[in-house]
Amino acid sequence: MAPRRLPLPSEPSVAGMLLLSGLGGLVVAQPPPAAAVAALGVLMLHMFSFDPAFAAIRARRWSQFVSLTAANAAPYLVSAAVGAMPLWVLLVAGGVLAGHSLLFARRGPRDPVVYIVGAAVPVLPALVLPALVGYVTRWQLIFWLLLTGHAVATAAYVETRLPWRRLNPLVPAAVWAPFLVIGAAAEPATIVALVEPTVKVARNVFDKDRVIEPRPEEVKRLGWRELYRLLVFTVLLIGSLLYASRA
Repeated sequence: MAPRRLPLPSEPSVAGMLLLSGLGGLVVAQPPPAAAVAALGVLMLHMFSFDPAFAAIRARRWSQFVSLTAANAAPYLVSAAVGAMPLWVLLVAGGVLAGHSLLFARRGPRDPVVYIVGAAVPVLPALVLPALVGYVTRWQLIFWLLLTGHAVATAAYVETRLPWRRLNPLVPAAVWAPFLVIGAAAEPATIVALVEPTVKVARNVFDKDRVIEPRPEEVKRLGWRELYRLLVFTVLLIGSLLYASRA
């Protein structure tokens, strides 16, 4: 009998975004160690629930979806009730999740807009985990905002390279541009992290060979390459924000 796989997200990119966003948000917000450990426990709950929740939406098992959503939301509702988590954070996160769930239910998982908007969901831990334990800082908010921009722009970028989608290559550049401006204006130190994704989406506009071969190994290679880019971006972003916060 084959060993059972841990119930983590089956997509490496999703697991990577959940982990990097959650850990990065906590590193930048710098809560006390005990609070950080508690927040990481909630992150594990999210990771174990991610695939079952989306499977429930696909199968339209709404009672299961509501149960999983309630279990994941409970720590934040308790935190907000005792005054630790700001209510606006709860509303923003709830709005992102509700908006994507409605799109998913109406248009299906293969719609490009659903895929692009959905990329904002796995990076929500950067916003909500520090807030869960009462830590919301300027640096953490910049981290979450730019990580969201990177995730959504990358999702659009991937859509331009898939032969069965062929999304207009101007879309990733248009998605990324506001985040580039906001990031550079809010904290100039982040420019060191913003360069690579800016070059990536700009080059993609003029790349006539952007579409990959329709083979599973090519799609997998593209996914791992973008996960590596996300890792580099996250590390550079954390470093630049920590530097700026102590300057």
